[in-house]
Amino acid sequence: MKRLGTLVLALCLALSLSLNVATVAFSAVATLVSSAYSAVTGARSVVSSLQAKNADLDRELKRTKTKVTTLSSDLDVRDKKINQLTKKVSLKDRRITTLTAKARNPSVRYRGAQKPLSAAVSDTVGRLSKRTTIAASRNVSSLFASSIPFVGVGVGVAVTGYELKDGCDNLKDLRELEVALNPSAKESDEQQRVCGTIPPTREEVMAKVRSAPGEVWEGAKQYVPELPEVDFGGAWASGLESAGDALGRAGETASDAGRSVSDAVRGGWNWVWGE
Repeated sequence: MKRLGTLVLALCLALSLSLNVATVAFSAVATLVSSAYSAVTGARSVVSSLQAKNADLDRELKRTKTKVTTLSSDLDVRDKKINQLTKKVSLKDRRITTLTAKARNPSVRYRGAQKPLSAAVSDTVGRLSKRTTIAASRNVSSLFASSIPFVGVGVGVAVTGYELKDGCDNLKDLRELEVALNPSAKESDEQQRVCGTIPPTREEVMAKVRSAPGEVWEGAKQYVPELPEVDFGGAWASGLESAGDALGRAGETASDAGRSVSDAVRGGWNWVWGE
């Protein structure tokens, strides 16, 4: 009997040890034992508590993963929007750069063609500069010849004709530039007045000098106030009369040059104004 008790005790000990090992080694056995314990005692076992916590953690992990996925999707959408906005900003920057360049140097219609404003201004300045340089050289070169008594009158008439022509051409060039900047700009009265002025002939100049020298001198003083006062009384009249013969002979010498230039200038004026 004693041996039987020992055998039963050993068997129970082995069964308990095996159950403990199985509980640790196999989750199904641990769950089964935990369920049996809870059913018998009505208390929650450690395994049940851990399983409940694991279930809660799994649910929280799923929610976190879902939230991360949503945030990742939102981030992708935002990245796409940022890229689109960046492209739009770059495009606008390029347009602003282009518009700024055009605003600084706009394209204008100049002499029948589209040109940058800087090119139109440069062309106009070049024309005026070239014409002014030639005029300055012409004036200096003709100064001595125009100072020769009687004969120099023809030179003065010729130079005056060229000066009027240059002034008219300068106003026309400025008019072209003005129209390029403001197509609705009206033609100025100054241009019409200058381009419509016809220089006098040598004969007209000499006749005016003989008939009214004082009036001629006063007219010049309006533009050159530094001119001195001159008495065109008896001495002048007698001197001019005594020089009449010489004036006539010298006049014939200068007549051809003065008349040729005057006729050429008059012809140019008639061609410009269609007369």
